[in-house]
Amino acid sequence: MVQHSRLGLIVFAAVTMIFVLKRASHLNDREDTEISARRQRSNFKPLNKKDIRHNRDRSRLERDIEVKLPEQRVQGSEVKVQYDKSEVHRNMGTNAEKIAKSDNLDHLWFKWLEHSKMPDNGRVYESVRERLETRKSWMQASCQYMNKLGYRPPNFKTFQYQYRKHYMVNHEHKMLYCYLPKVANTNFRRVFLGLEGVVPKAKVPDISGYDVYFVHDDKYSYLKDFSVKQQHYFLQSYTKFMVVRDPLERLLSGYRNKYFHPNKQQTTQFLNKITKFYQKHSYLTRRKGIYIRMDYSNAPLAFEEFLLFFTDTYDAKAFLNEHFTASNQLCDPCYTNVDYVAKFDTLYEDVAYIFKKLKIDIEFPGKNDYYHSKDTVETMFKFYERIPKWLLIKVWNILKYDYVLFGFQVPRWFKNLVTKVPDDSLYQKHQ
Repeated sequence: MVQHSRLGLIVFAAVTMIFVLKRASHLNDREDTEISARRQRSNFKPLNKKDIRHNRDRSRLERDIEVKLPEQRVQGSEVKVQYDKSEVHRNMGTNAEKIAKSDNLDHLWFKWLEHSKMPDNGRVYESVRERLETRKSWMQASCQYMNKLGYRPPNFKTFQYQYRKHYMVNHEHKMLYCYLPKVANTNFRRVFLGLEGVVPKAKVPDISGYDVYFVHDDKYSYLKDFSVKQQHYFLQSYTKFMVVRDPLERLLSGYRNKYFHPNKQQTTQFLNKITKFYQKHSYLTRRKGIYIRMDYSNAPLAFEEFLLFFTDTYDAKAFLNEHFTASNQLCDPCYTNVDYVAKFDTLYEDVAYIFKKLKIDIEFPGKNDYYHSKDTVETMFKFYERIPKWLLIKVWNILKYDYVLFGFQVPRWFKNLVTKVPDDSLYQKHQ
């Protein structure tokens, strides 16, 4: 009897031991599986709140913003393409990036700008309204056409959301103004200070530049200051406008202002940015036949050096100061569907019409300022004629998007400089 009892205990203990070992093995296998799964999951980086907000905002805009495009002739072809409605969206193709980085001159863009329906190409308008509507129709058709071809500006992703920082908001007049440095930006900021009640409207023209940028800098509202839902509403409901300037002229103006400013401290800051850029991208300093100067204490920055830095920044996919960045990459008119595009040459007529439509009772400051003149054109030629052809082509491959979208006529002297060997006869009654 005792032996049977002992035998039963031994059998029970053995079964229990087998069960415990199997259970432990099962738990270990389960734990290994969970650890492996966690490791696999850890290889996937989740979207942060900023990415989710950007994607949600972008999908909403792509779904909801619609534009009406007029009938357009493409590339001078006999075939007419009719656009009715199209969602304005960003093209994420890769082919355009190769085109943008190419140093070869693409003559298609010059032909595009010789289109008979291009605005401000010697056309006489019956009214300011007709001129502004023609610019908008041209811009929308160009956006659509570039999207169909897979064209997008170089260094696209770096500047993808800059428009949020550049659209200034005024709720009283339901207005969004995209500011561009070197394009009457200071005077528009004076107007905004008057509209916001920061200064009396009668005192708007007397606000100093220092007060505009330093004393009252916190009084402006930008699109980025609002939630994604509010941004979407403003872009859909508010009137959007911008003022553009000949891209080559604006680039030269930025160079002369920032690197030859009376304030030596400011000039030094901008020169230091060039030095830091080439220190970070040192491979650009080792190119055959190209000398990169790292010390500017003995001689000022030459225009050719500045243009090399300008194009190198785009090639390196680095961020560029807003004074030099192409206008389309700061305001993104294809994505935001701008209502009015005013131009430097017709600034006061365009702004007067826009202000009247928005019921703004402030006269635009600076009526005695000369925003464009023959002297400006002559100065442009004297600066650009000294630049090597290969570098001018690189500059053109960046700025051509501005020329096409905003319907600027390419200066004849510039086209001559990049399409054939320069000579003394080029400077003949250039426009």
